[in-house]
This record gives sequence, structure tokens and C-alpha cells, in this order.
Amino acid sequence: MADIDARLAEDAAASAEEEEAADEAAEHAVSLAISSPPFEMMKLLYAQTAE
Repeated sequence: MADIDARLAEDAAASAEEEEAADEAAEHAVSLAISSPPFEMMKLLYAQTAE
């Protein structure tokens, strides 16, 4: 049972880290959108969807 609890805690920590990374990526994308000309932003969005 302790193994299951440990695994659930690891999964929760990994999910939190992934969510934090996604939030940071979104904040970065917003800052780029504010500072980039529209054409440059479209190229960045296309590159992200291609990955």
C-alpha cells in the first residue's frame, strides 16, 4: 500500500511540474506575442504546432 501511495505522490508531483512548465511556456508565448511583429508571431506559432 505504501508503494501505491508513493507512486501517487510521484505522479502528482510530476503533474504539478508539467503544469508549471506549461504555464511558463504560455507566459513566454504571451511575452513574445506582445513584443513580436504579427508575422514573426505567426512563424513562432507554426513552429510550435509542427513540433
